[in-house]
Amino acid sequence: MGLLTDIQVAILDDNASLSNTLLKLRFLSTKLGSHALDGWVSHELEGYSSQSDLPTYRELPVAYLATLGNGYQAIKNIPIPQAAVVTAAGERFKNFRLTQSLSAIERMIRNSDNGSIYFDMSNIGVMLQDQAFDDGVEVMSFKGIVSTSALATVQTSVKLRVLTLLSEIEKHIPEARDIAPVSSPSDNQKISGQVGQIINQVIHGNATTVNSSGENAQISLNVIQGSDQSVRDFLRNSGVPDAAAAEFSEILAAEQPDADSRPFGKRATEWIGDKMGLILKGGWKISAPAATTVLTEAAKKYYGL
Repeated sequence: MGLLTDIQVAILDDNASLSNTLLKLRFLSTKLGSHALDGWVSHELEGYSSQSDLPTYRELPVAYLATLGNGYQAIKNIPIPQAAVVTAAGERFKNFRLTQSLSAIERMIRNSDNGSIYFDMSNIGVMLQDQAFDDGVEVMSFKGIVSTSALATVQTSVKLRVLTLLSEIEKHIPEARDIAPVSSPSDNQKISGQVGQIINQVIHGNATTVNSSGENAQISLNVIQGSDQSVRDFLRNSGVPDAAAAEFSEILAAEQPDADSRPFGKRATEWIGDKMGLILKGGWKISAPAATTVLTEAAKKYYGL
């Protein structure tokens, strides 16, 4: 079994460590001579800096709570409107930037006992002190709350992107299938460039094509806005059965989403609900959280959201 196939098998194994699987992917990046792939894997394994450009799947919904006092009493866990936080601290605080490594995320999920993770954000409290509260009100503590289910979507998103990356590498660089642990590292700049382009699209980009070779050559990636066929291909490659992929793509074409923030219309929402029992019983090749992520991503890109 080649190294690429070994990683594909491991990423689909629910019992395999995601961090260990990414170590294999990092080894593959060395064999391919791809600094771009190595860089992404390194960030996922070791964490991102506070100044890093985070992939969008690491920007999570967040709620804010504060403890306020007036010198006589303190009131705990007062919800603070997100708009007030954004006004005081900037647009970047619309979401929580999850910079921790995958192993740290795994520990946070494992150690949570109430479905939520609390992050100390006292620096935001200081900003709010002067801008949002009357004199005499003290921000004694300030924290952000992120659900463990949101953290789990990061793990699912990484797995999905690894599968997509490997599929595209296998498709457009066939010789990658034969790479073994004992293979010599590649010094082929064309291969390194192709992997870099795939990385840019799958990890960071919403565009659906990248140059493969030559000035005008293109390779398809992900979902093309308004394209039923690209939805079907994307879903099938992600583990959705052929019939289900065809049904879902037809539903997307027949209706519009309810809102920009919710990519599903009524029929799509009902269809997903109907299929969830089958998915939970193992009727698809992917788990229920992964299926939700895949279907959501497909709908967003199909509608251009």
